[in-house]
Amino acid sequence: GSGLVGSEMCIRDRDTKVNDFSISEDGKHITLDLSAGFRDYLKTMQEGSEAVIMAALTNSFLDAYDAQDLLVTINGECLETKNRTYKDKLVFVDFVE
Repeated sequence: GSGLVGSEMCIRDRDTKVNDFSISEDGKHITLDLSAGFRDYLKTMQEGSEAVIMAALTNSFLDAYDAQDLLVTINGECLETKNRTYKDKLVFVDFVE
């Protein structure tokens, strides 16, 4: 679907690989496991830019699969950047202009 275009743009231009991708049986929960390149990319970001990228990633996956939340991990581990630790599932973000 076209919903994935945005998320692929978020992660495509870096050395980021999708290691694993799964959707729960009820279709509401997505788990996305990425390579360390994505974390390293986020570590170069200011907090605002990181938030925008994570929101765009989350929104496009939830939109594309009509799911409720997204858990992003790095090589099976918690995604941690200098700004945030993403232990919790991410939900749809309404951008405030």
